[in-house]
Amino acid sequence: MTFDTEMQAQLARSTDPRRLLAWTLGWLAESITFKGGAIARLDVHDELELVAAFGQIDDAARRVKLRRGEGIAGNVVATGRTIYNPDLDRPAPAGVAAANRSVGTNRLIRSYLCSPLKVGDRVVGVMQIDSERADAFSEANVALFESVAATLATSGVFADW
Repeated sequence: MTFDTEMQAQLARSTDPRRLLAWTLGWLAESITFKGGAIARLDVHDELELVAAFGQIDDAARRVKLRRGEGIAGNVVATGRTIYNPDLDRPAPAGVAAANRSVGTNRLIRSYLCSPLKVGDRVVGVMQIDSERADAFSEANVALFESVAATLATSGVFADW
């Protein structure tokens, strides 16, 4: 079954958006190897608030809130584009904000992949995965990840948030 088909089945079983978001990260973990993953939505203060997590993410990392343009995830919100940094130990590419690696399990991240969650033209949040290995994600992984993010964003799960 495809992600879209399985997601529709999950939506039919539960109306809890956090449960669907956590399920989505678990589904991704069956196709892409990663250490931790998270989905964050923009709150009323225009800060990214973690609403679902999977894998190794400690409480300190869960409490990090970024604004539009801050860190990689905030940059994804500001630009509306996916960012994949294959090695956070190397200098960030031109025009990409540096990662926030000073907190908790964020210190362990080496590869980082983050996509916007868009409803129409509006970015409502981000989905991200990371790895302790450099160059952890292939082009096929990035394409699948972007496809899942787009499907999730248009599923209606963010309509009431």
